[in-house]
Amino acid sequence: MPFAAGGAVLLAGVTIGLVLWSARLATVRVPAVVGLDRTAAATRLQEFGLTMRVGDRRFSDTVPPGEIVDQSPAPGSKVQEGSQVVVAVSAGTENFPMPDVTGMALDKARSVLRDRGLSVEVLTVASDRPQGTVVETFPSPGVTVATGTQVRINVAAGNGTGATLLPTDLTGKTFMLDPEPMPATGVADTSMDVARRLRALLEASGAKVMVTREVTDSGEKAGTLSRARRAKETSSTALIGFTVTQSGSAGLVVMSLPATGTTQPFYLVSASLAAALTDAIRAAGRPVTTSVAAADLILTGTGVPAVRLRLGSLGAPDDKLMFTDPQWADDVARAVYRAIGSVYGSK
Repeated sequence: MPFAAGGAVLLAGVTIGLVLWSARLATVRVPAVVGLDRTAAATRLQEFGLTMRVGDRRFSDTVPPGEIVDQSPAPGSKVQEGSQVVVAVSAGTENFPMPDVTGMALDKARSVLRDRGLSVEVLTVASDRPQGTVVETFPSPGVTVATGTQVRINVAAGNGTGATLLPTDLTGKTFMLDPEPMPATGVADTSMDVARRLRALLEASGAKVMVTREVTDSGEKAGTLSRARRAKETSSTALIGFTVTQSGSAGLVVMSLPATGTTQPFYLVSASLAAALTDAIRAAGRPVTTSVAAADLILTGTGVPAVRLRLGSLGAPDDKLMFTDPQWADDVARAVYRAIGSVYGSK
């Protein structure tokens, strides 16, 4: 009997321990504290059983000093009660001399300027400097600027490409453009913007241009099946797709048809078009990677040479900034035009 009683006591202790352990694992949703001051943010988090830690201070021309500009985990995330939420606090606007990035590679220069809170516009210019090298900045180095100021850097195009387009005759050619709808509402239609700029260049060269959707299309009318049907209805020379993803890595990605070992002309020309597009983007001083559009119904099902350009991700701050830059959209459209001209045009 003493042993049995001891066992019952032990069992009761284990049960109580499990209950307490389970209670400690209770989850809560992280509230939004961006826009609150530090005191209000800490109080708000405490109401949910969470603690706050200030991770860093960031200069901002839009958020007053002392207010929260970012938080991690994001609002709505499920965490254990008692967890810590790391916040970034605005340090207000900073005035400082324009950094000297002349002679730097584009990516390095852009990183240096954005780390100081500057908005960067990139212009590709003809220069005898190595491709992708910063040759000039506006304002000039040393001029006083403030957080949030938009600055422009001129970057060498290399190989004499510059911003001037060589005339290309595309008479008799028909190109289908597929600007995939944006993955979120309330944002600029970047894929359509680039497609519209490319269309103007192609039509000026004598080509006929068709588009798989209109700006006003929505729902099923802008869906994949509807766009695929439109792409098949027109006998086009080639198809160029544009897409923006909701998340994922930043930057331009040339997406080609999957390798099948086929010698069909449309596949071979697709590979040439993808290679030409990759080279043209790099010549414009824009970083780019390559991938395969294995599950792309429109590219794989239209039966003509095709390539899709992933313009970037809404989840990448650098990309979202680029999407608002008209010069960036022009550079991308011109690069695609050069690629098409190198494959199909006669000069």
